[in-house]
Amino acid sequence: SETFAGTPLACSVANEVLRQLQSESHFQHGCDVASRLRRELKEAFASAPTSNGDATIPVEVSGQAATAVVDFWVPKIPLDLAQKRAELLVRICSQHRLRVQWSGPQRTRIVMLPSLTISDGELTAATNRIAATVSEFLAKLASDAI
Repeated sequence: SETFAGTPLACSVANEVLRQLQSESHFQHGCDVASRLRRELKEAFASAPTSNGDATIPVEVSGQAATAVVDFWVPKIPLDLAQKRAELLVRICSQHRLRVQWSGPQRTRIVMLPSLTISDGELTAATNRIAATVSEFLAKLASDAI
């Protein structure tokens, strides 16, 4: 907004934010955190059977740099089913106090962007909530056959 644009305080804050973001340690830490999140998400989804008990829930876990992305629109999954699954995961993430972005051109993706300054303790707490979220999500899928 232009209300605060150009004020000395806003410019000082913006300069400090840019200085901090240019620090290699913050960015590298964010990349390391997101890499851990992607790995744990892949493991959580890969180890979970579907309602028929013989396959895994088809998702694609990806991301670049400091992001982790879960996409439900993968080959052989109808778009409406992928959208329902993404919406369900967003709701359950919210219940577990996980802030995610519901994304993608068809709203089939969930994006996680952890803080670049997250501590190890905060990351452990977050990954525990993620594990509980995925577990609840998978149980809901199995019970509702979504």
